[in-house]
Amino acid sequence: MTELVETSLNRCADIERHVHAFAHIDAAQARARAAELDAMLDAGYQPRSPLFGIPLAVKDVIDVAGMPTRAGSRLFSGAPAADHDATVVRTLRAAGAVLIGKTHTHEMAMGTVTPTTRNPHDLTRIAGGSSGGSAAAVAAGEVLGALGTDTGGSIRIPAALCGVAGLKPRTHSVDMAGQIPLSPIADSCGPLAANVRDLSALWSAMSGRPTTAVDVDRLGVLAPADLGDVESAVGIAYEHLGESLARHSRVSTVTVQVPAFDEWYPVRLVPLFADAYQAHHAAGWYPAGRGLYSRGLRTVLDAAAQHTAADLLAAWKTLTHLAERLMAAFSVCDALVLPTVPTTAPLRTAVDDDSRPRAELTGASRQLTRFCAPVNWSPLAAVTVPFGTDERGLPVGMQCVALDEERALSAARLVEGLAGTH
Repeated sequence: MTELVETSLNRCADIERHVHAFAHIDAAQARARAAELDAMLDAGYQPRSPLFGIPLAVKDVIDVAGMPTRAGSRLFSGAPAADHDATVVRTLRAAGAVLIGKTHTHEMAMGTVTPTTRNPHDLTRIAGGSSGGSAAAVAAGEVLGALGTDTGGSIRIPAALCGVAGLKPRTHSVDMAGQIPLSPIADSCGPLAANVRDLSALWSAMSGRPTTAVDVDRLGVLAPADLGDVESAVGIAYEHLGESLARHSRVSTVTVQVPAFDEWYPVRLVPLFADAYQAHHAAGWYPAGRGLYSRGLRTVLDAAAQHTAADLLAAWKTLTHLAERLMAAFSVCDALVLPTVPTTAPLRTAVDDDSRPRAELTGASRQLTRFCAPVNWSPLAAVTVPFGTDERGLPVGMQCVALDEERALSAARLVEGLAGTH
């Protein structure tokens, strides 16, 4: 275990100055844990988990005992080390995982950029967000897996842009205790890894449930016109995936109709931002610490404070109707296959400057969350996997959406197997 952990730490030492995936690395804690696991093996212990000795990283909104939780925010810049592990971290430690450190996040997990972190495939481009540090750390080979959170695509977006796999579980399917909330009604916590096999092992440890492959005989796809505006590389990849699935001997494809993705925007932001305001207000962070929030986040929370009960009621009514229409697709398919994001990784200079007009940042966020966010407002799980690259070598991601994590993982395993043909 010590050798594996040293390999991870050496990789971090070589590449962190370029990628900036980590907010905090605790080499001493990692080495001590690896030595402890080696001693257990020497004493005859037989590991029961595939995560035994595996180096992992944790998004910096999730508590890890002995490490600070700062959430990419000046509000927590002087935060001391956490006293306790978040529940999900405790389960990973129990499985024998070794925690290398905490990864960068977009401020308070409310964004799609993660400004500090660069995309390992092209350092001039964003890693995505808000779990950008976790995705970049896995893509750069610094760790073998990582934890992220997802409230509107924050696991799947960076996973797709960085060319790794990521699972957004159903909301509240794991205990969220010990995590800084964005929107408690929509937050979820899930793993990122290089492939679906590793993703399944992480999810099994996190959830405490064995992950078994299930039959996904019917896969739903959309007509290309129903995707709306997508980059050519994404459209070509999705078309190729549909053709590959149609030729597959073990599955059938069915073209389904779902609500237009633009119907969810901006109504989905009303309960999201209102819930975020309530969570930050209840914690005593906002407006008390308003001056320590970025201008962009202040604008969002100030506006959310003005929402009325009637605004929320109208938004929920619309979202409930949209979710019902989306869920109807699963009466004819076991999983729905979509692009994860409509584009490959944008240039950092185009989206990561908080001084830019909010309309530009909102436009980038709207684009990157378009295929992901509706899943967060429905009782669904989703897994993104890499599916080829564009002409510049930037990854394209496809996501498999299903009624539960096992079906989403099984569909993603099938799509992953077809990726080599693209």
